[in-house]
Amino acid sequence: MSVSAPPSPSTTRSAPDPGEAAPVLPDGPLSEDEQRILGTPTRRALFAEGLLSSASDAALPFLPVYLVVLGATTAQVGLLAAATAFAGLLALFPAAWLARRTPSRVRVLMAGNWTMRSIVLVIALVPFTLGAQAAILALIVLGGVRVLLSSLTHPSWMSLFADVVPGRLTGAFNARRSLFASVIAMSTVPVAGWAIGGIGGVPGYQVAFAACAVLGVLGTFAYTRVAEPPRAVTHTRGHAYGKVLRDMRYRRFLLAQMCLHGFATLSGPFVIVYLVRSLGAAPGEVGLMATGEAVAAVAGQLLMGVLVARFASRGLFVAAILGIALAPVAWLTISTPWMAVFPIFLGGMSWAVCHLAVFNLLLEHAPAEDIPEYVAAQQLAMLSAGFVGPLVGSVLVAHVGIPVVFALSAVGRLLAIPLFVAPVPTWAGLATWARARLRPASLSG
Repeated sequence: MSVSAPPSPSTTRSAPDPGEAAPVLPDGPLSEDEQRILGTPTRRALFAEGLLSSASDAALPFLPVYLVVLGATTAQVGLLAAATAFAGLLALFPAAWLARRTPSRVRVLMAGNWTMRSIVLVIALVPFTLGAQAAILALIVLGGVRVLLSSLTHPSWMSLFADVVPGRLTGAFNARRSLFASVIAMSTVPVAGWAIGGIGGVPGYQVAFAACAVLGVLGTFAYTRVAEPPRAVTHTRGHAYGKVLRDMRYRRFLLAQMCLHGFATLSGPFVIVYLVRSLGAAPGEVGLMATGEAVAAVAGQLLMGVLVARFASRGLFVAAILGIALAPVAWLTISTPWMAVFPIFLGGMSWAVCHLAVFNLLLEHAPAEDIPEYVAAQQLAMLSAGFVGPLVGSVLVAHVGIPVVFALSAVGRLLAIPLFVAPVPTWAGLATWARARLRPASLSG
């Protein structure tokens, strides 16, 4: 998706193919304060909310281990991943409708975040009131409900983000916000792991989840500083979804994401299980693994900050897929927990670049007035694959084992590249091709 210099490819919409929607016009002139990435109170509030939200998620990497400590089977850990993906699917179209119809996206975000943090607090309290097996099932359901709430607010957040961050600052703002959020995660996740190990047993996990719920509630207050701009005039929902269906390049982008996330979730839910049961990792080492992912994410985001001004988002997305495909292979080459640093760094860095590239590609494709529907289509692609992947993975793990599933996942992830980069034919192009095959002499003169 190349564009001519000097504009950055991450913040400029590329020229459309024939039949594609016309690009959004560039933003108007910015004041001196608005030209700075954090030059307005609203952008500073979104930035602060991102940091506190990252801190409040410090306990989430331990949720699968929490299930294992309570006695969950490998299949039940896979069911947790499937439940979260299914919850996201349920939220897709209601979330897009909500983002388009609500008079205040800020209120939607505040209500959704407060409720979501309350769910995290309930996760901490569940073992007090239920037996082990009932608690496992309850945690699987609560994990899904938390993702349901998060998915309901996501299109509203994207729409608000597009309105308050000028297009030319989108890539830089998101890269900086993600970088600092990763630094926060790098600091808080090991603290959560050490607290869990220090307190010991189930109470350690309960304390970690309760503390993170409190941090999340505090982060939600940052939205009170957001000045929401007036809503732009939008098309009907049917018009927007029709535009998505006609956008061939965007469809290939979604297909590539489906392939990548489907095969990633085929093995992803079982990485921690493999680390704990096959390599003998302790909770503290699981925390260090999450810290390693955060360190790798920081490295990936720093690298992305350098590359984003030099390369188009399409190329960065393809490069990220290559690294993501190699990560499960790297897991098969290690024999002790400390060696996990290699696949963790490779995968964490590649996923960080991938997420930022996907974010930029989404905003490059989506007309500003139709962002909720484009986001819904993207989430549908990822979550439908994320729902099927863990279910298939659970069956395969039971029959062929985790190492074989890792190998299958690596091969499948690579298939996303040809799906994404293959030329997109247009009706005019197909007609020219057909005429060239049927009447080559007349066209050649």
